[in-house]
Amino acid sequence: MPDFFQNKKLGFTLVEIMIVVAIIALLAIIAIPNLLRAKLTANETMAKASLKAIGSALENYAVIHAVYPAGTDVLVGDAPPYISKDFFVGEHSGYTFSVDSLSDYDYSITATPLSASTGSHTYVLTTGALITEM
Repeated sequence: MPDFFQNKKLGFTLVEIMIVVAIIALLAIIAIPNLLRAKLTANETMAKASLKAIGSALENYAVIHAVYPAGTDVLVGDAPPYISKDFFVGEHSGYTFSVDSLSDYDYSITATPLSASTGSHTYVLTTGALITEM
């Protein structure tokens, strides 16, 4: 065999592999917080959009019946439904929705994050489909 085949270096050195790993780790350190922040913002936007949908459903019901419904199950149960999804069961995009009050002439509904990693704001929907941040 000729000498040039025996002296040929195969593979990567440990230093080269460590440099590549360090670069990947640096990119991860920069990217992960941005991804988490984007997910948090998306959850908060979905919570506000869900409250808007609930508020529209309640206001539409009140226009037709001259009072707000006695319970939120009517919004999903009527044919056709006023809202397609029951937000009051389980969690939705990191938030839970609860009825604080619901009477013939007013309502208050709260969207609460499950934890600090799913949302940083609590939102309240009140009569007239008004959303405020707590």
